[in-house]
Amino acid sequence: MAWAAVQYVATQRREQKYREFEKLHRLMCELGTSGKSVLGNVAVCYELRKFPDYSEVIIRALRDIDVRGARADLLQNEIEETILFLGGGRTR
Repeated sequence: MAWAAVQYVATQRREQKYREFEKLHRLMCELGTSGKSVLGNVAVCYELRKFPDYSEVIIRALRDIDVRGARADLLQNEIEETILFLGGGRTR
C-alpha cells in the first residue's frame, strides 16, 4: 500500500509539472501576439515570474523581444523587471 501511495504522489507531481509547462508555453505564445494590448502583454510578462525553473529560456526570449508601439515603455519596463526578478541582471 505504501508503494502505491509513493507511485500516486510521483504521478501527480509529473502531471503538475506538465501542466506548468503547458501554461508557460501558452504564456510565451501570447507574449507579443498582435492584437493583444500593451497591458495584456505586461500581465503575461509578469506571470512569467512564476516559472523560475525555466528562467534561462525566459530571460533569453525576453532579451530578444523588440518592443515597439504606443506605450512600449510599459512593456519594456516589465520585461526588465522580470529579467531582474529571474536573476538575469539589468538589460540596459
